[in-house]
Amino acid sequence: MSHLQLDDFTPIIQSPVALNGELNGFGEISTPFTNLGFNGDASIKGLFIDQEEVGDVFVQSNWEKGKQSIGLKGDLIYKNTQTFAFDGFYHLNRTKDVLDFNLVFDDTDIQFTNAFMDPQVVSDIEGTLNGKIKVKGTLDKPLLSGGFDLENGGAKIGILGVKFRTNGEIYCDEYGFYMDNIPIFDQEGNAGSLVGSIYQDNFLDWNFDLAFNLEDDAVNKDPIIPWKAVPLNKFLVMNTSYQEGDSYYGKVYMTGYANIFGYAEHLEITVDAKTEKGTTINFPMYGTSEISADEDFITFTSADSSLVSGDPKIDFTGVDLNLNFDVTPDAKLKIIFDEKLGDEIVTDGSGKISMRVDNLGDISLDGTYTVNEGVYNFAMGPIKQNFFIEQGGYITWTGDPYNANLNLRSYYKTKANLSEISVDQIGNSTGTNQDVLCYLDITQTLVKPAIAFDIEVPNADESGKALINRIKSDPEELNRQFFSLLLVKSFQPLKGSNTATSGTALDLAANQINSMLSQLSQSYKLAVNMDANSLGDKTYELGLSKEFLDNRLILSGSFGVENSTATKTSSSQNFLIGDVNLEYLLNETGTFRVNIFNESNQSNVIQDNNQGLFKQGIGINYQEDFTGFKNFKLFQYFFDLFRKSDDKRFPYKKNKKRMPVPPIDSKSISLATLLEE
Repeated sequence: MSHLQLDDFTPIIQSPVALNGELNGFGEISTPFTNLGFNGDASIKGLFIDQEEVGDVFVQSNWEKGKQSIGLKGDLIYKNTQTFAFDGFYHLNRTKDVLDFNLVFDDTDIQFTNAFMDPQVVSDIEGTLNGKIKVKGTLDKPLLSGGFDLENGGAKIGILGVKFRTNGEIYCDEYGFYMDNIPIFDQEGNAGSLVGSIYQDNFLDWNFDLAFNLEDDAVNKDPIIPWKAVPLNKFLVMNTSYQEGDSYYGKVYMTGYANIFGYAEHLEITVDAKTEKGTTINFPMYGTSEISADEDFITFTSADSSLVSGDPKIDFTGVDLNLNFDVTPDAKLKIIFDEKLGDEIVTDGSGKISMRVDNLGDISLDGTYTVNEGVYNFAMGPIKQNFFIEQGGYITWTGDPYNANLNLRSYYKTKANLSEISVDQIGNSTGTNQDVLCYLDITQTLVKPAIAFDIEVPNADESGKALINRIKSDPEELNRQFFSLLLVKSFQPLKGSNTATSGTALDLAANQINSMLSQLSQSYKLAVNMDANSLGDKTYELGLSKEFLDNRLILSGSFGVENSTATKTSSSQNFLIGDVNLEYLLNETGTFRVNIFNESNQSNVIQDNNQGLFKQGIGINYQEDFTGFKNFKLFQYFFDLFRKSDDKRFPYKKNKKRMPVPPIDSKSISLATLLEE
């Protein structure tokens, strides 16, 4: 047979993996009654298993009459180099030890084993084997002995997002494979160690018992006592980014111990570890596969939460994962409510947290995390403010990772004047700016946190405290004052008070609108102005600014309406107001400018109401910043007219690309020099 393609046979033999390569071979057999004999050769050129290259395989066979055995010999050629070879006999006249083979590994590449792995569980397997294994026994029960070195071995664990590496000796006998304190490296070169056994019964019923020591450094030793291990500072065990449906992600460093125990159909993975510096664990409270669409993340009243369970991305059938963490202040915990707005809680603290993933893929968390310090980056529409979380707050999990119980108190500190609330009640006795603490109390659950507001003025006198208590007794008034302090850093007059005007409320609205307008365009600058005073005058304006001609021509203006009441007897009148200013920079630095303007005449009691609504004008101006006469360019340009060429402070520099012209005196270039500057 020759030139047979293995991929044509894959459907026939129902292979679980895709095979590619070219099969060639020949053989002959003689059957005289007194002298049986045969020999043959076979080869597979370019063998691939699931697109993983194995190499070229060659096998020779012949009949050994003296031993009454079939002699077999073969090798594996990978990238023009022999990396694996075998030779031996299959004895036909024995009932025991019919197999007698030597397997020789010589830089044998193991990447092809990726074809037999689920890439979501284990991927990027690599490394080379060097060593020799003896095979005895029978076909139904082969017995192995010997060992090999694994060099530059590595594999990526899907659920952890980390690739681990190892180098070391692996021994085998008829019962299994053994590893004695071989080093395990993370992606950053930190080294723990592995002691383990993998048992098998006739290559069936595999059993595992692997112990990972991530407490002691497997490479570095005590410089004074060389046989003494030094503590391992940290080991990277998880490094994942967010994927839709994830309950958690992040970067986790730890020290401690881990164990993998069980058999192929049921594995128990147990980790007892302490978090180390550099750890950040994120809990995303968003994503379509976990949380129902009709639930808001932040509410101001209590409500039940509902979850929609999604299918696990990794098949955990037969796997129990138990992670027990001693969380230290070196680790950062982040709860993300809205990634786009940056609405999130970032804390460091301590606690004992246990995570369990059963063989159905269900995740449960148990334990209490106590906050040492942290920040709540509060974001709601245009409002963004950092609130500092007080020490002692906690998050408690009792199973569902989303339904953790929250008890966090955070605050934002500003200064404000209590007399702004009500001069009639408080007078001017506390009319200076004082420290004001705006509190956010976060309770209930992660998936449905409830937010409550509070305001404290620690240094207020008795009348001031009474006024604050009055505000706190009215939830609507408390909300109004809280957001006023958040946006404009001041109190609003109490509703119904004699001093209440619409001015502060208009400032509050204008700040929110301007925050949104600033995000509309990078080319145009937009803003609004809304103002009111005690005489009843109100102004509403929209401002606009745009630059042209490499920012040399600037157009700016505002347009609006003013509602004015000049006297007690006169009726209210509406006036159109608007300012348009066209400005051109005569030189690059902008010291010389030409202005054309149109301005509105805003009427009041001291203005001439017959002067018209608008006035226009044109002008030229010069503007320069300087710290002394030596740096005052206009002044120095004037005196340069009378100075010798070598003594000029700002000599005129000719453009080398210009055509030569006859010399001219200093007076004729003074204006050109100014414009260049």
